[in-house]
Amino acid sequence: MSGRHAGHRSDARPPSTVASLLGFVSGAFVLTSMFLFLHKIDPSQRRAAALLLALLFEVVGALAMFRWRDRAVATAGVLVSAITVIPVLVFVFVDPKHPNVAFGSIDKSKGTITAILAIGAVLWLVAYGFAPVRRAGLFLVAALLSIWLVFLVQIATAGLDRASSFGAFPIPFNSSPSLNPDGTFAAPSPRSPTNALTKVALVSLFFGLAYLLLAVLADRRRDHRPASSLVGVALPVLTIGVLALGPSLHTKATSILGLVAAAIVVLAGATGGRRFTSWYGAVAAYVAITTFIANVTRSNEIAAAVVLLLLGIGAALAGAALDGWPFGGAGPAPAPSPAGPLVDVGAAPAGAFGGAPGWSTPAPRPTPLPPVVSPPAAAPPVAGAPDPWAPPSPTPRPAGGDQPPQP
Repeated sequence: MSGRHAGHRSDARPPSTVASLLGFVSGAFVLTSMFLFLHKIDPSQRRAAALLLALLFEVVGALAMFRWRDRAVATAGVLVSAITVIPVLVFVFVDPKHPNVAFGSIDKSKGTITAILAIGAVLWLVAYGFAPVRRAGLFLVAALLSIWLVFLVQIATAGLDRASSFGAFPIPFNSSPSLNPDGTFAAPSPRSPTNALTKVALVSLFFGLAYLLLAVLADRRRDHRPASSLVGVALPVLTIGVLALGPSLHTKATSILGLVAAAIVVLAGATGGRRFTSWYGAVAAYVAITTFIANVTRSNEIAAAVVLLLLGIGAALAGAALDGWPFGGAGPAPAPSPAGPLVDVGAAPAGAFGGAPGWSTPAPRPTPLPPVVSPPAAAPPVAGAPDPWAPPSPTPRPAGGDQPPQP
C-alpha cells in the first residue's frame, strides 16, 4: 500500500498510518527547533528577526503541505503551519521589549488577546478550506478553540475590570458593593448567577453543546472529518462548563447536570458510531452518578454500597435486554439466507493481514435449466408417394417426330 491517501473520500475520517504518525513526529521536532531558535534570538531585543524566523517556518510548513498534499506525511506541514500562526501573530501585536504597549491595562490586554484569537481563527478557517491539504482537522480545531476563547476573554477581563474598580473581589452585575465591618469590600456570594465563573460555565456549555450538535449533523451527512474535529473540541469544553458551574450549584445539582451532559454525549457518540465519544460519556455518567450517591448517603458507606450494587445489577440487566438496540450491536437474528446454511471454508491463508473469517456464506445456487426435449423423429417415406422436392416431369411428345401439334 502506498503512502498516498488521495483515494480516500474527503468526508471520511483519514486512517492512522505509520506515515501520518511519522509526519506528526516530524512536525513536533521542527516546532521544537523553531522555539529553540526563537529563544536564542531573544525576541525582546530583536523582534523583527524573531518575526521573520517565525514566518520562515510558516513557509516551510506550507511547502511541506504542498509537496506531500496527497500523502499522509503531510501531517508534518499541517502541524507546523497551524502552530506557527501563534508566534507570528504574537510578534505582530506585541513588542517583547515594550509589553506595556499591548498589556498596559485591562482594556489593552483584552484588545490584544482578542485580536490575536480572532485573526488566528480566521486564518485557521481559511487554511482549513483552502490549504494544499484540504480540510485538515487541526486547522478546524484551532479555529473552534479560538472562537470559544474570544468569549471567555471578554468575561475574564470584565471581571478583572470590576475587581480593580471595587477592590480585591469582583462585584456582580446589578448589585452594589457591600462592606465588611472593617471597611473592606466583601466578596460576592459564590452562588451569584452573575459570577464570572458562572458566566464562563454557561458560555462553555453553550459552545460545547453547539459544537456537539454540529458534529451530529455532520455525521448524519456522513461528513466525518469535520465531525471529528467538532467532537474533539466539544468534549473538553463541555467538561469545563460542567465543572465551572459547580461552585454556583449544589453538588447534587452539578451531578444531575453532569449526568444530562453525559447522556447527550453518549447519544451523539452512538448515533455517529464514535467509540471514544460514547465511552467518554459513559465514564462521565458514572462519575456523575457516584458523586450524587455519595452526596446523598453522606458517610453511610453501607447504603452507598447497596445502592451502587443495585444500580450495577440494573445496568447489566438493561444492557442484556437492549443489546444491539437502537444504535447497532448484535440486534435481532437475521433471516435465513435462501442460499443455504453457512459452510466452513477453512482458515485464512498464511500471511493474510488480520486473517479472514473461517465462516462464509456460499455463492447462491445456480437455477437449474429446464430439460432439453428432442424433436420427434421423421416418419420413413412411403413407397410410391410423390416427392415434393423432385423437379417436374418433362411434357411427353406426340408420336410422329418433332412436328408441331395441329391447331
